[in-house]
Amino acid sequence: MDSISEEYGVDQAATGSVESEPVVSVRGLVKRHGSHEAVAGIDLEVRRGEIFAFLGPNGAGKTTTVEILEGGKVVTVPLAARTARAIDPAAAQRGTGLPGCGWPLTAVDTEDSLAQAGRSPFSPRLRAPAMILPASGGLIGDAVASNGPARWPESSSLIGGPEMPEHRIGSREEWQAARNELAELEAEQAERAGEITRKRRELPWVPVEKEYAFDTEDGKKQLAELFEGRSQLLAYNIMFGPDFEIGACPGCTNLADGFEGLLLHMNKRDVTLICFSRAPIDRLMAYKQRMGWQFPYVSTYGTDFPFDFGLALTEEQAEQIPELQEMAQNPPGWLRFWASQVGAQLKDGLRENPGYIAFARENGTVYHTYTVTAPDPFVAPYFSFLLDRTPKPQPDEPLNYRKDEYPD
Repeated sequence: MDSISEEYGVDQAATGSVESEPVVSVRGLVKRHGSHEAVAGIDLEVRRGEIFAFLGPNGAGKTTTVEILEGGKVVTVPLAARTARAIDPAAAQRGTGLPGCGWPLTAVDTEDSLAQAGRSPFSPRLRAPAMILPASGGLIGDAVASNGPARWPESSSLIGGPEMPEHRIGSREEWQAARNELAELEAEQAERAGEITRKRRELPWVPVEKEYAFDTEDGKKQLAELFEGRSQLLAYNIMFGPDFEIGACPGCTNLADGFEGLLLHMNKRDVTLICFSRAPIDRLMAYKQRMGWQFPYVSTYGTDFPFDFGLALTEEQAEQIPELQEMAQNPPGWLRFWASQVGAQLKDGLRENPGYIAFARENGTVYHTYTVTAPDPFVAPYFSFLLDRTPKPQPDEPLNYRKDEYPD
């Protein structure tokens, strides 16, 4: 047995045959939390030297099963990082996942990666197929790999934070001097922001002459009816297109989570705050209930409204934007992960445009007054503005989870 095999307990014989006696044998494993069946009758065997993978969507029961097998609560470690131990021990120690793997993995991708690990002379052999768990927590048929997203390796910001940036230690007097210098810059920024706000309010108002009928929780409504008797309407467009099979954009969802404490204060200041999305109203209502939102959520499905006001692109418009086509065809890893979170192809998902749109109602006429869309920094979850005041920088790549999907 060579040094690597000794360190990681890999039997050389296991790299060839996996016909040894099982070291883990489970029959009919069930775990319930109240009325919820988290694990529904799993059978499995793991032989010495094997890499045995549980693959499946969030909530399938993967972590619960491992906790039961290990006899207690365990910390979730990215599957790719565990696999990397047999290939690149240093990578495993860093927790960076498979060597050269900079993107999120679907279940199929993960199984392929594990298969590659099985071909390494220093790694256990993978028994195919891997076990795929559906959302209900049971085994799928003949363990055919699904296209559901594997969990993205936990961001360091979610498990204790990134490395503390290089910083100098100083006296209170040095801090105060540096803070005074920064205060001058912040004052300049505030003055500039005030000038921009004035310019924003000086934009011409454009009458909305076209009729739009929206689907709401209370039935069909015209644009003027969305004001609910107030003179101002501010709407945020959540990226949730008709093709999104899983749910709305997690980043947009994070942003909308922050609206709950604002509704009363906005209403008392003559502003109605709502959200738009292009998905059908029944899907919006289900998502609203899941997220616990109280603001009005309005569907623009089947209307020209999002296209007329720059909140979405038609397929033809998207095809005329080279940058968009390049991003859809050669997406960075975080964007591939985002597509798996919403359940849409990028060519469709990227046609949605998150942003705010404002209207005014005066003497019976509705006017469009303002629009701002991503990547403007204002179109960001509110907590991001608070994080800008904390010592540790956040990751450059956007990585968001819905509030009920954060890694353990």
